[in-house]
Amino acid sequence: MIRMRWVVFLRAVNVGGTNRCQPALIAKQLAKFGLVNVGAVGTFVVREDVTESTLRSAIAKKLRQKIHFHANRRART
Repeated sequence: MIRMRWVVFLRAVNVGGTNRCQPALIAKQLAKFGLVNVGAVGTFVVREDVTESTLRSAIAKKLRQKIHFHANRRART
């Protein structure tokens, strides 16, 4: 069974041509965290055990603009 460590929501990306980003590319670049892209709207599942600050920093470095995002820790056994 896969353990889900985090769910990340990027707020207001790819809406009306503003705050453009490529979630699939971000997921590929951050594969070491087990980042999985869910659609094109900036939702990710993070499968590896990583701190929130590390996760926020890594995603922020991949974005060209300042984006608000919410990381929610969820664990399944």
